[in-house]
Amino acid sequence: IYLKWSKGKKIMFRRASQQLILCCAETEVVCAMNTKASGDLKQLNVIGRYEKQPGSDIDMTRLLAGMSRNKAKVAFVAPLNQFSIVNVTVPALPREAVARMLPYTLSKVLSSPVSEFLYDWQISQQFKDRLELTVYLFPVLKYNAIKQSLSEKQKEVVWFEPDIFSGFSLLEATDEDLSEPAILLLLWKHSISIGVYEKDEITLVRSVELNMPQDSPDEIKKKSVEKKQEIPGKSIAPGGGTVSEDSEESYDPFFSPESDNILAGFDLLHGEGEGEEKQAVSENREKVDDSEGSWEEYLETIGLEILRTGDYHTSVLKGKAPAKLYIGGAECCFQQITKLVRQGQNLQVEKFPPNKIESECSQLIAGLCLGVLQR
Repeated sequence: IYLKWSKGKKIMFRRASQQLILCCAETEVVCAMNTKASGDLKQLNVIGRYEKQPGSDIDMTRLLAGMSRNKAKVAFVAPLNQFSIVNVTVPALPREAVARMLPYTLSKVLSSPVSEFLYDWQISQQFKDRLELTVYLFPVLKYNAIKQSLSEKQKEVVWFEPDIFSGFSLLEATDEDLSEPAILLLLWKHSISIGVYEKDEITLVRSVELNMPQDSPDEIKKKSVEKKQEIPGKSIAPGGGTVSEDSEESYDPFFSPESDNILAGFDLLHGEGEGEEKQAVSENREKVDDSEGSWEEYLETIGLEILRTGDYHTSVLKGKAPAKLYIGGAECCFQQITKLVRQGQNLQVEKFPPNKIESECSQLIAGLCLGVLQR
């Protein structure tokens, strides 16, 4: 497994006779190939695609039906919520020494044996006496099943990474101005992936479980009008509060009455004392709500998560304030998110991918496929 963030290095398709990309989203699986050279960022040829139920296994036989047995190199990209993310602290040692001691460190915080996972790691913070590591784990049985199905068609997996890495790879390849810190937000059916990029490095990654409503976002305006008619003289604020029409104070969509601390519950880094109990890997994934709410609640939560991400990056990681926000997977609600963000944050909002890609799959998946192709 290769998850190292390597700017400008094209490793994966060296001397490859054919280049394939496998994107396993929550409800869709796509196999694609670049129509021309790997530098063509305007087209993506989808050669296999099917929809699946969330949480179900990938049916590689169905996906690869009719595909030739010609040898090919395959890159595999998946949403961040399919990985488990663990943050650990280790002594300040050379990378080789950290790699040797990491299995023991992980065994103290995981409830399952380390051998049940493929994992890779990156240094998120470096101090004089210690290193803060972000570790990405993927179930080895699931990975081996995919690898075996591909090998039967003479296809070899040579690169594997979460969506945030592929997304920033595409932004680099399209010559986007990343001289200032940027946030990448990717919306999936049942989760959002968030990452921050600064000085050629991904400094922060987050996966938040959040269900996208199934109805049209146009229902927001309709429901808002209905609520205003219910209470004369009052405006309904997101979250159920009321604001008087005569009040000079405007509603702040990012204020949470339950907490006056924007970082409440935002525990990305945790210690590893000797008395610490082992915890299941799934517990490290941030969870907002299992149920499907309204678009109003959904957009309000997204705005808050963007704010919390930027605040954590500046106040805890001591980075510069993000200047740009790229949003992918928001074809139905991009304008609403943009409006909400501009009410409380100084961010330039752009679409991901930045340029339209000719493809039979969604723009989000097409962008990630072309992004991982640049690695």
